[in-house]
Amino acid sequence: MKYKLLLFFAAFALIMTGCDNPSTAVKNFYNAMEDGNYEKAVTYTDTDEAEYNDMVAIMQLLHLEINDYKIISEEKTSDTTAVVKTKVSWNINNEKMSDREVKVVRKSGKWKVQGSVI
Repeated sequence: MKYKLLLFFAAFALIMTGCDNPSTAVKNFYNAMEDGNYEKAVTYTDTDEAEYNDMVAIMQLLHLEINDYKIISEEKTSDTTAVVKTKVSWNINNEKMSDREVKVVRKSGKWKVQGSVI
């Protein structure tokens, strides 16, 4: 029984690790932005604790929201960096879909959006 339980948790860990990729980090960031949840959005970035509150405050001040987005492609440039190409429609001046190249970095085993994609 212990063997089956250990095997289950090992398989679960592999599945969860396999889901962590650059595109998922960007999707999570954009989904939080669509919901207007800036605090959550910033957790998907590589922003350090000292900059966290500033980043959230800027997003709230500008009331940034995403109307829609599409992930176009993902290219890993190294083991710890990647570029995710997207099309994004921001709720700023009725902006239409625009192309964005989102830089993503791997920190402490997790993919994070680098800096601000705004």
